[in-house]
Amino acid sequence: MRAEWRKANREKFREYQRKYRENNKEKCDEAIRRSKAKHPLTDVRGHLMRSYGLTLEQYEALVASQGGLCYICRGPPNGRVKKLSVDHNNTTGKLRKLLCDACNRALGFMKESPERLRAAAKYIEDHLVDSIPL
Repeated sequence: MRAEWRKANREKFREYQRKYRENNKEKCDEAIRRSKAKHPLTDVRGHLMRSYGLTLEQYEALVASQGGLCYICRGPPNGRVKKLSVDHNNTTGKLRKLLCDACNRALGFMKESPERLRAAAKYIEDHLVDSIPL
């Protein structure tokens, strides 16, 4: 009966959920933490499948094929994310390689523009020695 009511009153139910979460933030956060601790792979599997169409097994095979290292800097996973990020073309959605958090973010900040990345590399190379004193 509840499921039928929720289905028939989807917007009301969503508003109820939003208000409940707003008024019970700590309780909801704790429930999420408990669920993630109890089922740690569920969240990862769902994210990989929803975002990239990858199974956990396919992701792990990609990690193994890269030796567990970032494709760009050849370093281990770093930053706030302790796993390699799945890099993809934001226009086509096609997967590229696995990157560490720092390299993945750098590409994003540079808008995935080869021209910007080349200009940034040239800038760094041109100013290795002659930097402005502070």
